[in-house]
Amino acid sequence: MMRSLHFHVSKTEPTDVVDERVREMLKAAEAAIGELREAGESFDFKVEPVDDWITPAAAAATLGVSRQHVRRLMDAGELRGRRKENSTHWLVSQGSVTASLQRREDGLQVVNDWSRELDELGVPAE
Repeated sequence: MMRSLHFHVSKTEPTDVVDERVREMLKAAEAAIGELREAGESFDFKVEPVDDWITPAAAAATLGVSRQHVRRLMDAGELRGRRKENSTHWLVSQGSVTASLQRREDGLQVVNDWSRELDELGVPAE
């Protein structure tokens, strides 16, 4: 079984160097996909921007929750996390924290809209 391929391209690299590295990456990826297909294996192929990673404590402070709750959110798939290299410590995707804050804000907006509509209909508050 083959191991995962991971390629990183820095935004500071010159364009000609990036172009050559991308060609090399695609060639390696094509070979790996061919091997997996021949073996009848399933595979994922993903290209994504690099994310900034923060500590669970920093994520907790941003979200206004405990560090333990951040771990629960990671376990539930609500926040993306990964272990630090050669460590038992975790890091949290800043992008997933920002997305969580946006989902929270969107949810509050929906609740406020429903509340306003109920008030306009004259539904008594309990």
